[in-house]
Amino acid sequence: MHLGDILGDHLVIEFTCHIYNCPMIRISFCQFKFEPSYICYSTNHINHHINQYCKLKIITLTHTYQRYVSDVWFVGDSFVHWAERRAVFRQIQNSLGVKGISSITWEGSRGMKWELLMQTIQYLALRESCPKVIFIHLGSNNIGSSSCSYLRAVMKRDILNIVSMFPNAKLVVSAMLPRLVWNRTLISVDKIEKKRRYFNRFLRRLVCYLGGQFVSHEEITADTPGLFFGDGVHLSDVGTDLFLMAFKDCLETML
Repeated sequence: MHLGDILGDHLVIEFTCHIYNCPMIRISFCQFKFEPSYICYSTNHINHHINQYCKLKIITLTHTYQRYVSDVWFVGDSFVHWAERRAVFRQIQNSLGVKGISSITWEGSRGMKWELLMQTIQYLALRESCPKVIFIHLGSNNIGSSSCSYLRAVMKRDILNIVSMFPNAKLVVSAMLPRLVWNRTLISVDKIEKKRRYFNRFLRRLVCYLGGQFVSHEEITADTPGLFFGDGVHLSDVGTDLFLMAFKDCLETML
């Protein structure tokens, strides 16, 4: 935590993650009557003035705690959620059968869109130590509602931030999968598929340029309905097994 700017009657306090040096929360207080000289005073002086307006104390805490250790983070939408369920059923959720991997953190959220990626990554960063590999499978839920220019900019920004935050981790981005049915959009299937392929090419170029890897899932196509669940969106058990196998193969080549 550090004391931010004191501008007139406005106090801004920003809480920063001391491990990854990224801002977590920013709190503003108004109606303070600080003199300029108070900026360099101790927390006791600040507490004295703050408590005139609210029950709040600024304190310094030194707390040591055990952070979770995970070799791999899987972050994504419902495909990651159901992949975890399938991995648990097959009892491979901790390693996918890859030597050198002893722990995997699954963060799959049904309906998740790309905008929640950094929030999820920051949550994991606070809870766990830096992983060896970060897998990301996102974007499909944005295709029908987000413009190409917007989604491209957000993807590039977030991937660059993740690479910067975790220089020692290997980044892997998964291709957006085809579907038999695209719900909640007025865009035609042909245009949706064209958009999906465009973003897969964009992600492949960006991630490979940054030294990461891209998983294309070429075996999963809309021409094979048996790979999909009855809703035409999610994968069947066979399709999910292929999904997991692609990640396993990628891990084995990286480690």
